[in-house]
Amino acid sequence: MTLNSIFKYCLFLSCLAFSTSAFSQLKITFPVERIVFQRNNANSANVTVAGSFTNNADRIEARFVARNGGNTTNWTPVSSGSGNFQGTVSVSGGWYNVEVRAMAGGNVLESTTLERVGVGEVFVIAGQSNAQGREDQTDIPEPQDERINVVTNFSGNLTNQDPTSAFPKFEKMTAHVKYAPYGYTAWHWGYLGDLIAARYNVPVLFVNSAYSATSIKNWYESANGWPTKNPFTPDNLPMGLPYANLKISLQYYGNLTGVRGVLWHQGEYDGKADTSPDEYSTHLKTVIDKSRSDFGGKNISWMIARASLYVDNGNITKTNARTIQGQNLTVQRVSNCFYGPETDNIQNPRDPRDPAHFYGSENHKKHAQAWFESIVSSNFLSSSQPQSAADMLQVTFACRAKNQFNLGIAGRSGQYWISSDGSNQTAGSIVGQSGKTYYARVKDGSGNSAFAPPFIVPNDIGTPSVVANSTTFCVGSQVTLTANGGGTNFVWSNGQTGKSITVKQSGAYSVRINDGSGCESPTSAAVQITQTEPGPGPTLTSSTKVICPGSTVTLSAPAGKNYVWSTGETGTSISVKTAGSYTAKEKDPATGCESLSSSALALTMGTTPTAPTIATSDKIKDICPGTEVTLAASNGMNYRWNTGQANTASLKVTQGGSYTAQTVDNDGCVSPTSNAIIVSYSPKPDKPNIAASGATAFCDGKNVTLTASQGNSYVWSNQSDSRAITVSESGEFTVYTVNANGCRSDASDKVVVTVYPLPTKPTVVAQGPTAICSGAAVTLASSVTAASYQWSNGASGASIQTTQAGTYSVTVKDAFGCGSASSDPITVTVNPRPEKPTITVVGSTTFCEDKSVTLQAVSSEAGVVWNTGETAQSLVISKAGSFSVQAKNTFNCLSATSDAVTTSVRPLPAAPTITASGALEFCEGGRVTLTSNNNSLKHTWIGTSDAGNRVTVQESGNYTAQVTDNIGCTSPVSNVLTVKVNPLPTEPTITKVGTYKLQAGGTGKNFYWRRGTDSLATDEAVIKATASGTYSVRSELVYTLSSGRTLSCYSAKNSTLNFVLDPLSQDISIYPNPSPNGRVTLETLKGLKNVTVRLFTPTGHQILEKKIGSLDDTQTIEIQDNSGLLILVIDADGFHTSRRIMVSGN
Repeated sequence: MTLNSIFKYCLFLSCLAFSTSAFSQLKITFPVERIVFQRNNANSANVTVAGSFTNNADRIEARFVARNGGNTTNWTPVSSGSGNFQGTVSVSGGWYNVEVRAMAGGNVLESTTLERVGVGEVFVIAGQSNAQGREDQTDIPEPQDERINVVTNFSGNLTNQDPTSAFPKFEKMTAHVKYAPYGYTAWHWGYLGDLIAARYNVPVLFVNSAYSATSIKNWYESANGWPTKNPFTPDNLPMGLPYANLKISLQYYGNLTGVRGVLWHQGEYDGKADTSPDEYSTHLKTVIDKSRSDFGGKNISWMIARASLYVDNGNITKTNARTIQGQNLTVQRVSNCFYGPETDNIQNPRDPRDPAHFYGSENHKKHAQAWFESIVSSNFLSSSQPQSAADMLQVTFACRAKNQFNLGIAGRSGQYWISSDGSNQTAGSIVGQSGKTYYARVKDGSGNSAFAPPFIVPNDIGTPSVVANSTTFCVGSQVTLTANGGGTNFVWSNGQTGKSITVKQSGAYSVRINDGSGCESPTSAAVQITQTEPGPGPTLTSSTKVICPGSTVTLSAPAGKNYVWSTGETGTSISVKTAGSYTAKEKDPATGCESLSSSALALTMGTTPTAPTIATSDKIKDICPGTEVTLAASNGMNYRWNTGQANTASLKVTQGGSYTAQTVDNDGCVSPTSNAIIVSYSPKPDKPNIAASGATAFCDGKNVTLTASQGNSYVWSNQSDSRAITVSESGEFTVYTVNANGCRSDASDKVVVTVYPLPTKPTVVAQGPTAICSGAAVTLASSVTAASYQWSNGASGASIQTTQAGTYSVTVKDAFGCGSASSDPITVTVNPRPEKPTITVVGSTTFCEDKSVTLQAVSSEAGVVWNTGETAQSLVISKAGSFSVQAKNTFNCLSATSDAVTTSVRPLPAAPTITASGALEFCEGGRVTLTSNNNSLKHTWIGTSDAGNRVTVQESGNYTAQVTDNIGCTSPVSNVLTVKVNPLPTEPTITKVGTYKLQAGGTGKNFYWRRGTDSLATDEAVIKATASGTYSVRSELVYTLSSGRTLSCYSAKNSTLNFVLDPLSQDISIYPNPSPNGRVTLETLKGLKNVTVRLFTPTGHQILEKKIGSLDDTQTIEIQDNSGLLILVIDADGFHTSRRIMVSGN
């Protein structure tokens, strides 16, 4: 027994109804959030809406509200009643919110909304890792459109078993999502989803069954149920894989949502293995055929990418045309297959971090773009065969005991049930516990799963409802009440039993179910049945209460209701034609009950009035058109004329015809027709024509005669009354004729006469002097622009050019052929030209580019003009060219041009470029070689007297060069090279300053010492000689160059000094000793620390103590007020000595 057959309560038939809790609550159990259903090629899908409502309702309605794309549906009933409900709604492609509401008596009891449900495109992905995605890549493009979705039941599938979860879960695709059954990351599929959603404005769902590192042979063998070896290890792949992932995607997820097709991207391993085209195509065809067979024989569409790029053992990417050929053969040989993108040229070579896979966000987008272009160009979404979702199953249930129900699936067996507490079982029917939700699915013979919407088990048998065939009844009638609910034994509030009862009294009626075994329901809501009392009769109206002979009268009741008339007729109004009394009753169409009768409406018969008489005092025969005639009626009232005019005794007419009238009395009865008056009009004379004796447009001084066609008399627009008129001025002319009856014709068509004024008398304008030189010309032009011209010399243009002396005049005509008066004449004079001059050349006409030549004009005339525009007698030429001159006389006439003189300019050699073979700044005694890049011409150097293209210089200065060719032309100066010679330091001197110190002297800045052949680690001027030997020193001067670098120049010679170290000095020297002024200097050979200097008399009396932190060089001691022999004691870290010193003169 199905839900629809068990629970029929509320106010309509076939509703699913029971109460699940004491609280009113409307729940949607299907669809679920973010599920996408595959649309058909008509852009729609039938979507099941299911759930539960725990209060009494007479119907449950659903609608899909478009949130992005799609069309909002109308409210559609999905169940008539409450409890668990299930129904379908036809939805067009788009992204929706699902709204469900519970209704009772036209009122909304409760409503709820499920957000984000789609009808769009569902794709199953298959292939290897470039289809599956890589978990270790991080730069994946994030899908931007919220309508891109996945099934998140990721299994990391290493088994060929169906998912054990209660119900598939759907989520928005993100960049690093894991999704069912075995997909890693959005890869390029998320961006492909964005492109599809943007173009087609529908949501997209992806299911990823790809399996990394697999060959076409792995897919072929696993599709046949055979073990298949892992291509990269000695082991087999898990039994059934990789094909099991595709099978699950179709049989489990695809049956729930429907599928557009399989997107296949595989071939990388087969490119490396060099699989033959026939083997690849045969194996892939087996996989396709098996997928269609496992999907219940559905011809699922496939789009096959052309991919073969692999990484060889040298980590180099390669492609294989044989693999591509195998993929192409598959599309050609297998129906409902389409060419996918060619991917080998996308990111080839790949990123070294992952050379086998697409890498980086932009390259994933390029991959997605290639898939998108293949989908669009092949019309895949309209040419392929989409597979719609399987019909949802429906749970049946019956009361078993209190809080227990038998659950089953109508017409199916072998169900797999999962309850909300996680328990599961396989059985045809189960005992459902109240308050729990159960998820059921059933497999067909091919293994395809069909789902039932999640089912909420009620807390009890449910509250029945009462359906009445009417809630009101007429006096003497009755009402039938029917119980709807989940039981069989119904007990009514009036004591009657049975599913249906008949009642004839007003009252509130309810029912309850009592089936025993604890299956007893609460009492239903009461239905109020009311006997209807008759209402007052309607108010009737009529168009008149008098019926004229031969006419009818309309009787009417208020609009919008049903009536029964005393004549037996029905309707809001009736027509009657006999006198009498008429009534009506109102009838309720729902109950059939009638009101009381209306008040009677009495009608009487009227009489026919006498016909009126009409007359006129105006002429009514052969009158001119437009003349008004007045007709007058008498012997009546309320006249009505046959022209339609009414309520007037007179009528004015302007057209011929027969005119009559009738009279209407106060009851609306109409008399017979009056006598007729016939009015006739004389015809209007024919419209005359005007004939012109010639052209109606002519020049001033001429005329034209206009003649009217034959008539009785004539009236012209210029008031002339003759048949013909002569016109010599511009204007519009019409005429009309008058016949013997004095009727005037229509005016003729107008004739327009145009008189053109004569053109203005022109003036001859000379465009230049009228005194010209022989052979020259002057242009004479008319001052007036006209259509044509006539010159006194016979020319006909707007202007003429003449070389002849004489007198010239012109006349003009306009576009209408009207001619002007002749212009005043103008005189042209011709003057003679001078003799042709000659040119004398001073110098050679061939010269170097930096030289020139002088040309002198020879002529008897005082003036000349060169072809350069200059007017001097002599011309200095410094360029190549052809030069000529003309003589100019007192009339400013130029002679013929002289013979030309041609000059030729020899180009100067190119300025040489000089380079240095070494540094341009060096020390005294050094040198540098300067070289010109021209080694064929004679050189002149500036800065040195040397010749040739290479010179060596040792002195400071600026150096340039020039070259001279074999014809004596000298080039510009070359680039400048500046040489700077830095002086050496003077030879240093060595002076002994103290006991151990040697000091170098001279102009050097740094000093480099040696003892014998050993270099000392110092560049100071003063050193300590710590050992006997021959000491030498060399000085250095350091110069900063313009480049910022430094140059070191060393003295030409070294100085030497032989030094002998006193072995008895004990590393310290005291001098002078004796001291003539009480001042002694302490000089150490080695540095001392924490030094104490004390001075004693010979008797041991201390006269001085001085502490010195460190003694590295010399220290002066002042001895005051003591002289003679003294003892000096020096102590330091690790050092002690004492010396006798003599002090005098203190």
